[in-house]
Formats: sequence, C-alpha cells, structure tokens
Amino acid sequence: MQGPHIVPSARQDVLVTDAVSGQPRRLTLYGGTAWFSPPPQVSETTILGLRAVSMSGRAQSLSPSQPIQLFVPDSLAYRREALGSAVVSLTAASMGSQDTHTSSESSLLLSAHAAFVDDPQRPGTAWLGLTFALVGRIYAVGYHLSVTVSPDAV
Repeated sequence: MQGPHIVPSARQDVLVTDAVSGQPRRLTLYGGTAWFSPPPQVSETTILGLRAVSMSGRAQSLSPSQPIQLFVPDSLAYRREALGSAVVSLTAASMGSQDTHTSSESSLLLSAHAAFVDDPQRPGTAWLGLTFALVGRIYAVGYHLSVTVSPDAV
C-alpha cells in the first residue's frame, strides 16, 4: 500500500494564558484528512424535493497488525528541551465503507495517538507524528490536534 495522501486544513496559532498558573502558552490547532484511497466521487440528486448524496469509490482494506505512522505535514518544528509541560490532544474519526451485499466487514479506527517525534537529522528538534490502528475498508481518517506548549518551544 502506498502511504496516505494528507490534506491539512488551516493551522491556527494563538497565544493564551494558562488559567491556573497565569503563564503565557502557545496553542496550535492542526487538522486535516489522511486519504488512504483516492477521495470518492460525490454526487447529489434531488428526489421529491429532498437532496440525496451518494459516494462511490474504492476504499483501502487495512489490517490492525500494521499501524499507520505519519507526520503532520504542517507541524511546527518544536524544541525538544522546551516540551516538558506540553499538552497534546488528538481527536480522529475514520471514514470507511461497508458493502453489505458482499461483506460484513466493519470499518473501524481502533486507536489513534499523537506524539512529538525526534528529528534524526536535526538533534533537539521534534515534529508532530500520528499513529493509527485501522481495520476494514477505509477511505480516510480525519484528525484534529490541539497542542499547548510554552511560547519558547517553537
């Protein structure tokens, strides 16, 4: 299988104040879609005044025995030594397909994990990485990351 094609959405960067300590923090919001198959064709029709949407395409069959690891393409370069108090939160959802005529296979996102991954070519630098365990016929995984660090971590 070829690696997923990642389409990031707009990254947001804001300076915030920690509600407990009163210290300044940098909050970065990342989001996007990791496509494992070509995006399906979407068509719309109107039937009796109601809009119907259908998707056609070929989802990728995936097995949980091989987790998918990838980098967030628009990740900032983080200074490893300044990440001691970092908070990373990930929300992810799979977009799958189930052909009830030919298969009872489910499409599931079994686990999703985000972490800072060290750059072997730039010691002291870390990037955001994602790991997904998926099973079934998967088109894509949508993700949203919230990263809170000290302002000097970037």
